[in-house]
Amino acid sequence: MDSNAGALSSLEIYDDFSITTPDGEPTPGKWVIGQMVIDGQVIWTWRDKDLQVKTGGGYCELNIPVFSAEHHEVGIFDNPKVLFCSSKVWEHGGRPIRFESRMSCEFNGDLSDYRDGFAGFHVLDFHSGTVMDVVGNGNRLWAIVERLPIPGLDSPVEPFIEFHDLGVQSAPGMEHEVAVEFDPQSRMARWIVDGKVGYEREILMNPQSFFLAFGLLTLHEQVDGKSVSNKGQGGRGKWGAFKVTQG
Repeated sequence: MDSNAGALSSLEIYDDFSITTPDGEPTPGKWVIGQMVIDGQVIWTWRDKDLQVKTGGGYCELNIPVFSAEHHEVGIFDNPKVLFCSSKVWEHGGRPIRFESRMSCEFNGDLSDYRDGFAGFHVLDFHSGTVMDVVGNGNRLWAIVERLPIPGLDSPVEPFIEFHDLGVQSAPGMEHEVAVEFDPQSRMARWIVDGKVGYEREILMNPQSFFLAFGLLTLHEQVDGKSVSNKGQGGRGKWGAFKVTQG
């Protein structure tokens, strides 16, 4: 299946990562470190203490040699080891919208088990709890669709998470074009790798706007009230220009 991006017309290059920042951080004003804020209070920050960042030359690279960040009670706090979020939010206004980037990665965990670690290209709406991701671990790529279990979120859709293999063989450091499209009229989302639609699904959470994010994550559930996400593994991810196209 081919993408229907021909119906989209207005292209915005949100960040081409051309600026080499003095501290290596992502482009100032474009990205902020992910935080969970409830009632005006920051209750969690997604940034491993051993994170290394390099930005410039058209890419942003995140590297954590050995994961250490963990949370023993809340999975959505424990899983992301680093998450950078766009400062901008895009409203779809009832029109199709497409988000895209380039991504490569490598991990030293169990590559047969995506839960050990993956790099993510994320399209998110915390108001509805909607997550639409393309993720990879240097071996395979998957689509994620999720309704986040955000504390206090009132939604008719119960929290869930689904992983779907996108049928793309990868390798450590291999770069892929990744994209997520959403059509609010049909509520259909499409996950696209290297120009081919690998998965599509109706989105029931009815998101009205989205922000972008990228990061390194694990997905092991807690066992007996303890985090088991860190097993001595680590990894790196590299992202190219982030683009947004609207109908």
